[in-house]
This record gives sequence, C-alpha cells and structure tokens, in this order.
Amino acid sequence: MTKHYGRPRWYLTFKDVEDEKDFLPIMYFRHVYGLIAMTECLPTDKFPIVVNSKKAYNYLIANPPLSLRVNLYVMLIDLEQGEIIKEDIVCSYSKG
Repeated sequence: MTKHYGRPRWYLTFKDVEDEKDFLPIMYFRHVYGLIAMTECLPTDKFPIVVNSKKAYNYLIANPPLSLRVNLYVMLIDLEQGEIIKEDIVCSYSKG
C-alpha cells in the first residue's frame, strides 16, 4: 500500500452549481472521469467529487462510470450552512 506521508491519498474536486436549471453535468463529469482515468490509482486512494447541487449529486449516483478502477465518491454539501449533507460511493476499486 503506497501512502503519502503515512496517509492514503485523497483527490478532491469541487463543482459549484449556481443555477440548477441551467446545469448540464454530463460534460463536466466526463472531463473529471477522464482526468481520473489518466491518474495512477491505488486501492487506498479516494476520489470524492464534491457538489452543492442535488441535481448533480443524483446525476452522479444514477450514472456511474463503467470502466474506472477507483474509489469514487460523491459528496453533497450545503455551502451556506458549511456542512456535508450526505456522501455515497459511486464505484469502487477492484483488481478483477
């Protein structure tokens, strides 16, 4: 298990959504998935995608990547309250 300074690596990306009705998540998240696919991933690495939009959160849960070998999570946050509402796994690293 490779660790960075004794800890597993975490890669965070945040997508701020100002207006949910105009938000088209498909291109943004395909870009994020592409960046992850070009990164060497270890079984201990965690890739949370942080969003402040229920629409984006639900999109990620309903449309997981099919061929990424990574521990990918989606985290819904409330920017005004400064809190995490929920976090779920989208897909997990497997060697098979």
